Amino acid sequence: AKFDQLLSSALERINSMIAVLMVRISLYLAAVLLWIHVSGCAWYWVGRNSHEDGWVAKGLNEGYDRLPVSYLVSVHWAATQMQGSSDVYPAVALERAFALAHVVISVVVLAMFVSKLTTVMHTIEDIKAKASRQVSSARAYLQIHHISAELSMNVRKYVEWKQTVDSKRQHDAHESEVLQMLPIDLRRALLDESRSPIILRHPVFHACREVNMRFFQRLVCDALLPTSHPPDDNIFSYGMVCTRMTFVA
Repeated sequence: AKFDQLLSSALERINSMIAVLMVRISLYLAAVLLWIHVSGCAWYWVGRNSHEDGWVAKGLNEGYDRLPVSYLVSVHWAATQMQGSSDVYPAVALERAFALAHVVISVVVLAMFVSKLTTVMHTIEDIKAKASRQVSSARAYLQIHHISAELSMNVRKYVEWKQTVDSKRQHDAHESEVLQMLPIDLRRALLDESRSPIILRHPVFHACREVNMRFFQRLVCDALLPTSHPPDDNIFSYGMVCTRMTFVA
């Protein structure tokens, strides 16, 4: 329970869903490697305690009683109980009993690992599928109707932009939902840390922050608003009166 709490606390610090899934895959793989290591060491202990009839004694000529050969052979045997074959076999009743128990537990461990890995991979595929489904539909439509290359490129560009905008709008909706739950001080601190890097690239706003922190926070939290423009959109043109300032994030 303590480990689960520490793991959950560590994963909460990661904002990327893909990164969280990669961490989980690494942890599952580490658990399998730990099982192979522990069971391999136990297999060597059983072989040493079987005296002259055990697998360690029968492999003295090959250095089965010396490191690192003994460790490599033991771990290799433990790994092959999940998949593969080994040239080391149980020779006495104690070794056979251990090997039987190890095979049963290894089947459960391998099944759990495959199940967890499959769940993570399905989650990753679902995330990728949502991003590519609209593009695939647009490509299929353009191919069926033999649309010209230039128009097809413009359509695909717009669809990709639309996906980006929808993702940002979803992010903005999540941001609004989170901000509504927070008190005003914590809300301003969150907006300051998330939005200030966008405008701090300009020395004027960097100076504003140094001179008047309160003014800068009001600027970031109240005046700075997210917006999106389609590809090749004319934001400013010659002769237009400037009514707003745009920052590219």
